[in-house]
This record gives sequence, C-alpha cells and structure tokens, in this order.
Amino acid sequence: MCRQLIAALALLALALLPGEALAAKKKPEAWELPMAFTHVRASGACEPTCPEWIVADGKITPGTSKRFKAFLKSIGDAHLPVILQSAGGDVNSALALGRIIRDRKMDVAVGYTVFIGCAPRQDCKPPKAQNGIYRGMVRTRNAYCNSACPLVLAGGIRRIASADVSIGVHQVTTTWQNIRVTYRETYQIVDGKKKIISRKEIGRKKLKPKVTQGMYADLKKKLLDYYSEMGVDPGLIDEAEKTPPSKLGVLSEHDLKGFRMVTGMDGALSLAAPDICNGRGQASNCITSSPKT
Repeated sequence: MCRQLIAALALLALALLPGEALAAKKKPEAWELPMAFTHVRASGACEPTCPEWIVADGKITPGTSKRFKAFLKSIGDAHLPVILQSAGGDVNSALALGRIIRDRKMDVAVGYTVFIGCAPRQDCKPPKAQNGIYRGMVRTRNAYCNSACPLVLAGGIRRIASADVSIGVHQVTTTWQNIRVTYRETYQIVDGKKKIISRKEIGRKKLKPKVTQGMYADLKKKLLDYYSEMGVDPGLIDEAEKTPPSKLGVLSEHDLKGFRMVTGMDGALSLAAPDICNGRGQASNCITSSPKT
C-alpha cells in the first residue's frame, strides 16, 4: 500500500513538471517579436479626411520582406508612409525590405504608434466599420532604429527622424552554420582511376555555428552598392565598424545629415499628424473615409 502511494506521488510530480516549466518561460519583449505590419488611421478631429500610415515594428527576421510584400498586396493601391521602429535583425532581409520600399517610392520615418482601442498584438480586432484599419497616434520620443534597421530607413524616398529618436549602428555579426553531409558511394577502379557509379546522401548533421564579427569582403561590397543606390553615404559602413556588436554607436544629428541617412529632421508627425490633411496640398496618405466609418 505504501509503495502504491509513493508511486502515485511520483507520477503526480512528473505530471506537474511541464506546467511549471511553462510558467517559468519568459514572455518575449516587444522588440524581440518578429516585425509586424499594421494599417493605421489617425485618431482625432480630422474626419472625414485623415492621414493613414503603415506601422513597421519589431525584429527583422528572414521572413520579414516576404510578409511585407503580402501586407502591401492586402492594402491595394494605397500609397502610405512607413513609421518604423526596430532594434535590428537579419541584414539580408533588411536590404530586401529597403528595396521594396524604394521600388514603391515610400517615405519612412522613425517613430511608433500609440493605438486607440484595439492594438494589433492584442487578442482583438478593430470594429467592423473600420474595415480592418486600426486607430492611433504617432509618437517619436525614445523611438529607435538600430543595427540593421537603418538599412530599411535608407530605402525611403523621404527619410525622416527627429532629435528625440535614436538611430544606432555597430559592427555586423555573422553566424556561419556548417553542416556535415555523409554520402554512400558505389565506385570502381578503372585503369587506376576512381569512377563513381552512384552517390546517395545518407546523413546530415548541423555542427556548432561559427560567429564572426566585422565586415567580410562580399558583405561590404553588398552594403556599399546598396547605400550608393539609396543615396546614402557609404562612409556610414566605416562609421559602424568603429563600434563592437555589444555596443551601439548612436548617430548624432550631424552624422545623420552628413551621411545622408535622413533627408529631414522634422519628425514622423510630418507624415502622420491629423492636421496634415487640412487645407491645400494634401499628402497622398490623406484618405477620405466612407460615410459608415
């Protein structure tokens, strides 16, 4: 009887372990989440014509540019600016994202959106009358665009920052994933030479990744070509190389203008403030709502 009780207690302890491990798992910070794209309309006394924009917020991952293409397809012909905030991420995906932005002739500003009512990372949806478009207000204080994020910013036709945002660069960190592949070969020796009859892969194993810091030749050329194409001074690459990956070299206003990383310091509100749709010369992202909205 005692043995049965001990066994039952042991099974109960084992059953509790997965739940305890799940509870201990740290919830990721917002900046660690993959970059998401959201269609937003200004909230305020601007109706029936208000500015709309695209929020691009989060970590740049290998799938980010593909998701952005799908998002742009979902919003149709709307020509909207991008309000960007990211701690960085995958360099190749950042380059692809920047090129999409340039091909679409989009403006980009560093900032973030304070959502009114439902927010995209919450378990809710905007009211049906809003047609899937969120409501919010753009803010810039303490916004950031760091590491690989400036590559995305560089894609903008207008590249806008303000004195209260942080745009930072540092050395590139490259992770090399080596894979050991094992083959089974059938061969014969003909006139002293090896002649392969068949070759079949029978095993594949990932080895320990190798991490390197700094710029290798092919990557440097890729970045030089990109910045030159975007109208940004390629000297920014050498500036980034001065700062190790564990730190951040925050660019001053003088740096941002000198390297042509920005075309203006008037801030993200110049693209998204409710009053930009007043009077003549309305911006292309000033959208007149339908009566039901």
